[in-house]
Amino acid sequence: MSRRAAATAVVLACFFATIRSAAAAAVAAPEIISVATTENVGARGYNNDYSYRQGSTAGGTRLWVRGINFSEEPGGSALFINGRPCAVIQFFSTSTVIVADTPPLDDPALLGQDLSIDVLVDGARRATTWMKFQYQGYRT
Repeated sequence: MSRRAAATAVVLACFFATIRSAAAAAVAAPEIISVATTENVGARGYNNDYSYRQGSTAGGTRLWVRGINFSEEPGGSALFINGRPCAVIQFFSTSTVIVADTPPLDDPALLGQDLSIDVLVDGARRATTWMKFQYQGYRT
């Protein structure tokens, strides 16, 4: 192999290594920044006050989850309350916001309990937040 061919091979190897490194960085873990119900989203922005993460036992409470590294593909981000899938509203969801309606409460023993809020991106990358959701009977 000539010196020129060897130098070209080294340059190409470095180039492709850089591309692989950039692709790996592009698949960063999702992160949840805030969770709020529709009644708290608007001109005031998002509020992490606990009362704004409570909803009806009948389900249908609209949640706005703000974060980073969510999917840019329609259907690529999923939201779960205590492991149960929420109905994601694709029209409003982006790579930094997931909008979804909560499922109905299926276990009365969970009424008023702190339930986990999780995001699953592209079926593989997961984020869990310290913020919790509560089903409240008086909100029905």
